[in-house]
Amino acid sequence: SVEFLQHREYVPGDDLRHVDWQVWARQDRLYVKQFEEDTNMRCHLLVDVSNSMRYGNGALSKFEYGCTIAASLAYLILRQQDAVGCVSFDEKVRNKVPTRSKKNHIMSVINSLDVSHPADKTNLYDICRAAAETFPRRGMMIVVSDLFTDLETTLKGLKLLRQRGHDVLVFH
Repeated sequence: SVEFLQHREYVPGDDLRHVDWQVWARQDRLYVKQFEEDTNMRCHLLVDVSNSMRYGNGALSKFEYGCTIAASLAYLILRQQDAVGCVSFDEKVRNKVPTRSKKNHIMSVINSLDVSHPADKTNLYDICRAAAETFPRRGMMIVVSDLFTDLETTLKGLKLLRQRGHDVLVFH
């Protein structure tokens, strides 16, 4: 939706369609209406479930911390009435939850993370490439990983997501 934000004084080059002619009639000065666009965010959680995520000798392993972070973020995103999806991966995609914005969708994300078990190695570049192809619409990609992989290819994968117009957030 688009909502009125404020008036500002006209400067040469502004689009005349946005001039508020009623204000001009009253004040004999040109003012432009500014609007704020309110859009729904599409967020995709990419959660690493590789063997390196098993590490941990305390209350929680890295895998359990990562799943807790992903579930918490999914909950917050859904509370904002935005859409969230989840992909768990190691060398390839292990589990995928489609992007939805219904409040009860949190259970799908949690169940997806619950059935994932750490295995194999991480291949973040291939996962980023697959995510860029699978989710062509601009959105936010949140990567939850220990990043135990080749740094150069990891950065190349994250750069690919940015080039496709996605906002990228990494939890390490």
